[in-house]
Amino acid sequence: MTVFKVYIGSTGPFTYDDTDSVNDVDGDFPGETQQAFLTNGTFGSIVASTSTFTNAGLKIEDTNASHVLTISPGSDLTGNKVLTITTGDASRTITLSGNPTLSDWFDQAVKAASSPTFANITDSGLTASLLVETNGSKQFSSVSKQAHIADASTGHTITDPADTPATVDALRDDLVLNTIPSLESALNTLGTKVNAILAAIETAKILNTA
Repeated sequence: MTVFKVYIGSTGPFTYDDTDSVNDVDGDFPGETQQAFLTNGTFGSIVASTSTFTNAGLKIEDTNASHVLTISPGSDLTGNKVLTITTGDASRTITLSGNPTLSDWFDQAVKAASSPTFANITDSGLTASLLVETNGSKQFSSVSKQAHIADASTGHTITDPADTPATVDALRDDLVLNTIPSLESALNTLGTKVNAILAAIETAKILNTA
């Protein structure tokens, strides 16, 4: 039990016990205990269980009563409005680390197991104009550009067989010594370029490595 003194203007003190029930003759305040009020000259009216405060707001002390938190409307209403906070059958905590603006906020589920669809996503951790991959933590990351592969030759000279070989054996020797090696060299060069391109694509993780 704590006994308090209350002055109203120059009248008082009136004492009350904050554990005593309100003398609620007409039953407007069932179960309420006597409480004091503090005013700076204006205060709201209490009608049944509804309290009205000036725009100075509802002031609530902090955890050690060193400061107060003021809750007040920040706009001019065109009529009476209702702010409903539904906690469900559990205690809840709202933690604000910034100034959120809620305007048609979430129109779809965005939980960990959800599959939301967005019109566009900008990831500031990516590098513009590069391919994207996922790293070991399943996060998006940019794929570095691979080194330039030297351009392949666009022309190859194949040695023709002699126009007038003396014999079939001479023609064969001409093909073996000149024409076939030229073809093999061109194919080897092409194979080297193809392998280099495949290696670059595999490094970029577009294809599986062999």
